[in-house]
Amino acid sequence: MKKILNILTGIPRIYKDTFLVFLGNLLGSVLAFIFSVLVSRSLGPSDFGLFSVVLAVLTMVSDISDFGANTSMVRFATRFLEKTEPDGANRVISLNLKFKTYLGIGLAVLGYFSARWIAEVVFKNPLLVFPLKIVALGIMGILLFSFFLAVFQSYRQFKKRIIYSLALSAGRVILLLLLIMGGRATLINSLWVYILLPFFLLGPVFISKPFSFVNEKINEKNLAQELFHFSKWLTVSNFAVLVLSRLDIFMLVRFSGPAAAGIYSAAFRLASLILLINSSFTVTLLPEIFRLGRLELLKNFFKKFLVMTLIINICLVPLVYIGPFLIKLIYGAAYADAGGVFQILVFAFMFMITISALEMIIYALNKPQLFALMMVVSVILSFGANYLLIPVLGARGAAWALLGVKLFGIIYLLITILEIFSSKRIVFDKEARLEVEGALATEEKTALGF
Repeated sequence: MKKILNILTGIPRIYKDTFLVFLGNLLGSVLAFIFSVLVSRSLGPSDFGLFSVVLAVLTMVSDISDFGANTSMVRFATRFLEKTEPDGANRVISLNLKFKTYLGIGLAVLGYFSARWIAEVVFKNPLLVFPLKIVALGIMGILLFSFFLAVFQSYRQFKKRIIYSLALSAGRVILLLLLIMGGRATLINSLWVYILLPFFLLGPVFISKPFSFVNEKINEKNLAQELFHFSKWLTVSNFAVLVLSRLDIFMLVRFSGPAAAGIYSAAFRLASLILLINSSFTVTLLPEIFRLGRLELLKNFFKKFLVMTLIINICLVPLVYIGPFLIKLIYGAAYADAGGVFQILVFAFMFMITISALEMIIYALNKPQLFALMMVVSVILSFGANYLLIPVLGARGAAWALLGVKLFGIIYLLITILEIFSSKRIVFDKEARLEVEGALATEEKTALGF
């Protein structure tokens, strides 16, 4: 027993934190999946489609309006803390808090009064007017809650970060179960559960630590410019990822109706659990890839990781055959049409695992503009493919469009990396590492969030 304890204490902190965060992400994803299953079964495909659309609007608006502020805050606050300059970290965090508060209020007002126009003009569905108004009121809660999670990350308080994340996910599941048992699990009540809980958890967050930054005075304009200055390529990539992750849902509602969006969302949510494998790789391997330092070592990593992803993808193939059974078992007979959609999406997410490995190589080669270009082209291809396929094939058309876009991504990245390997030397620098951390964090959040 003593030997085991000695081994555990000898493990570097970064690996302990990585494992802890991975477990938290795993439990959070399971709880989010349970919540989505409960909502889908209690509402049915049509209302679940409306529910998925308004939540897609909520997450997309909150992620885009962040402008990378959380990642930037973590970056600069951590640097100040490493230099034992807590006052500098407090100024950075306080500035971000003010930004999030004013932004949240502005977006809530704007979203509330533009809800009718969005519902009737953009989605051509008047049933979305009131749900969109509810979601507008929840934007500030989402922004502030994500801000405090980033604060915990800055202070390396990963346990608190995990506890509050799980409290949010578990609280939503519990409250929804109470609504179901009381026979009041309607579309509107389910939305209230989703958006109000972050506000209730903000109080305990303040109490849990005497955040000195709340009263910190900010008089430095240069600090604001530095805090919100991000790589233009990273910003382009993040924006494209966010648009790409929601475009299919929006176009399904517009061209095939909410029922098709509900079918697609159910299959997408189940298949996206594959991305837990993806996130574990990016978290654990990202620090190592920047320590390689030589082109030959990076080439060896490239070859070995491609083989590893191929083996993983082969192991995931049985999901294609048991997918329809899983859909009926988890969501019920009303979602039987989601079985075929799930089978297509499994292959799309297999491709995403490979793309993740290739993405790390691109950033290690210090070529973020090449990945940004790929994401912009992917958005254009996704819009065109969904526009052509959804009116004909419905939810399956959206799945085929996603599969095609991911196939394009693999081909593009493979050709690009091989060309770089054959013609140029790599340049490692600290900014490249920071950019890939921000990009992967955004993509992981988008993929694993409900």
